[in-house]
Amino acid sequence: MTSDSPTGDAATDALLVAAVESATDAVITVDLEGIITSWNRGAETLYGYDVAEAVGQRLSALIFFKGSQAEWQDRLDLVQVGGSVSHDIVRRRRKDGAEIVVSVTVSPLRLRDGVAVGAVAICRDFTQELATAGALEQVGFERDLLSQSIDSAPVYVMAFDQHGIVMIARGRGAPTQQRSASDLVGGSMFDLYAEEPAILGAVEAALAGEELDIFVDYQGRRIQAAYRPLRLADGTVAGGTVSSVDVTDLMLATEALARAEARSRALLEHVSEIIVITDQDGFIVDAEVGSPGAFGYTPEDLTSHLGWDFLHPDDVPRVRVVWDELLERPGAQRQVTLRLRHADGSWGWAEETIANALDDPAIRGMVINCRDVTDTRRAQEALVESERRYRRVVDASSDAIAVLDDRRRILLANPRLAELVGRRRDELIGAAFTELGLPDPHNHPVGGLAPVRVQLQGRMLWLRVLALALATADGASERTMIVITDDTERIAMQQQMVDTERLQAVGRFAGGVAHDFNNVLTAIRGHAELLLEGLPPTVPNVADAQAIMRGAERASAFVQQLLAFARGQRLEPAVVDVNDVIDATLEVCSDLIPAGIKLRVEVDPSAVVYADAVQLERVIANLVLNARDAIGGVGTIDLSVSAHDGQVVIVVADDGRGMTAEEASRCFEPFFTTKDSGNGTGLGLASVYGVVTQSGGSIEVETELGAGSRFVISLPQCDGQGVPVLATGNSADDELGSAPVVLVVDDDAAVRGLAVRILESAGYRAVGATGAADAIARSEALERPVDLLLTDVRMPGEDGVSLARRMRERGLTKRVLLMSGYAMTGTGLAVNAGRMSLVNKPFRPGTLLSEVRAALRG
Repeated sequence: MTSDSPTGDAATDALLVAAVESATDAVITVDLEGIITSWNRGAETLYGYDVAEAVGQRLSALIFFKGSQAEWQDRLDLVQVGGSVSHDIVRRRRKDGAEIVVSVTVSPLRLRDGVAVGAVAICRDFTQELATAGALEQVGFERDLLSQSIDSAPVYVMAFDQHGIVMIARGRGAPTQQRSASDLVGGSMFDLYAEEPAILGAVEAALAGEELDIFVDYQGRRIQAAYRPLRLADGTVAGGTVSSVDVTDLMLATEALARAEARSRALLEHVSEIIVITDQDGFIVDAEVGSPGAFGYTPEDLTSHLGWDFLHPDDVPRVRVVWDELLERPGAQRQVTLRLRHADGSWGWAEETIANALDDPAIRGMVINCRDVTDTRRAQEALVESERRYRRVVDASSDAIAVLDDRRRILLANPRLAELVGRRRDELIGAAFTELGLPDPHNHPVGGLAPVRVQLQGRMLWLRVLALALATADGASERTMIVITDDTERIAMQQQMVDTERLQAVGRFAGGVAHDFNNVLTAIRGHAELLLEGLPPTVPNVADAQAIMRGAERASAFVQQLLAFARGQRLEPAVVDVNDVIDATLEVCSDLIPAGIKLRVEVDPSAVVYADAVQLERVIANLVLNARDAIGGVGTIDLSVSAHDGQVVIVVADDGRGMTAEEASRCFEPFFTTKDSGNGTGLGLASVYGVVTQSGGSIEVETELGAGSRFVISLPQCDGQGVPVLATGNSADDELGSAPVVLVVDDDAAVRGLAVRILESAGYRAVGATGAADAIARSEALERPVDLLLTDVRMPGEDGVSLARRMRERGLTKRVLLMSGYAMTGTGLAVNAGRMSLVNKPFRPGTLLSEVRAALRG
């Protein structure tokens, strides 16, 4: 606290404050509303509340019992109208709920001009004294007297008979000629206080049946004493009592408070605030302005003006509501934040405290304390905007992000994290990070990590975890930011491209071998035929030539299988009923299946495709015989056909040997076989894959070692005229209630136009884009995200995979179908965990529509 008073005053003030703080009595000051304004250490000891808990609370609500609050309000009312000091022994309540008996003295708290601004209460614990004191024998007085008190009682109590002879003297606080209390008993009040006329007058008044409260200066101390008559049952005065309290410290504290208030008023003149007093209509009658000239105004600029004229017009209605509420509540105050016009005409933010002092005789107005908070407000707004931008970035991130406290519990989680672990965002707050099933970053070095394989919600994911330490403003608490990147899509795409490139290489090799081998077979077969034509049938060498011809024919079949895998054979597609193909296949294969193997067949009348019937028959035969070889002896082969969602699905399943994961990943490669040496060429499944993919379909295998294998072929369904059948009940149609929107992105105008035409003819809404930038612009122009992004992989500038990731991150699409003229693929060869599938160029209309429908379903 600063002071403008001389050094001597400052020293005196410091002593007064120290005296109040070190006093064993509870010294409490309250304003006229009964709100606690100061609370010394004695009050903390007596009632159990510390300063922070007490100051600002209503005293009657803090320590009074129900029923005693009214008498406290009566005392406050007396203080306001100039009442004098009162003293009582009353019941009060401690913080722990215990009941105590307290000797309390309440005095008005006045300024130098005599205006009462509150009250001072000095309290002492009288509980123990009452608990240990015995009752006086009944001697005909109006009520029993306490026969003794503890010597450390907070008050000094004396009782005397009708002659002024002291019967009881106990306590401390008002020493009598330095004599102990026991020496006073039996003495005369008139002798003890012969030099104190004020005291003698009070004794005589009590004996005369009057009650008298006095203040006397006794032996250098300020004493407050209450004299009361003692009456018998019939009302006869039989003596008197006096209880006195040393209020020297209280008076000094009161004077110190008055000086402190005067200094506070002086300090207000040196701060950058405005304090004005207005009438009930807001007309400014008085103003005080801080020395720097707060808001650029002087007191003269404000007085005799209407305060509403300085407020921003948009804030006036809101402040009016507060103003009207305060007018109805004398003594109440409210705080509002508003915009205030500066003297230079600019607008700034101000924090105003408005108090209704219309009933205060010293003020008779509305008191407004105005503080300039423009810089603080702007800093807060900048902080809020910064946090808002940060949250938007975090919420929009494609990475899962969490902030952990020092106990590794989640303080913040973005939507991607909730989606990743399959829980609501609000459920994650407060949860332990280690309970989510995610990689624990504390088990890895901080920094970029290699992906970790994790199973979440039934899916195997590759996750990369980054842990970053965050510094807090106070540096007291540790915070950690966890960033989890889902690399499943990237790894799947990499694996898909590796598999595709590997099979492309094998296909090119197989095609080259088949081409050269055909040349050799042409020569062998030609010469063998010439040899047979020149030999009589009876010549022994004819059998050798015929064996050469049979070998050449078998080799030619191998070449056809190689060409099928390399997709270099010529197909003759037509409208084919798959059920007829199966019937034809079983006529050939039935004799090749042993009796121990049961063949179960299930067909679908609507299973019609546009394919090469002969090649499709070979595909089914290859799969059935392959199942037979996998079973070996006794088992079951299930052959089923079904048509739904625009696809014809052919399934060949067995309960045979099955394959390992490594074998399954290579089963479609040429010359790879799980059969014993000499029992297979390794070209059967390779040719199956070639025919299916060249027909616009896909094939995949589900297998486990010891649990059999299941081969699933999907071909586009068509009607009797070969027109592709569109899927019904499409998830995109159900969700959107309209035609799905497909964004076609290709820098080749011919390919782009063809794809748009095919899609529109099938009922889709197709939008063409020339490249990545055009695709983003067209997507943002739409009213909703596109249902499918159909994009070329290789384009000038940003490639299709990068475009797909960017559009997903920005919420412009969820489903992606890639196009490429450089790669071939099948769903059996690539893990589609990244939700991106691939269609090869050149494509037939039916193939494109089939892949689009499959992508929309995904």
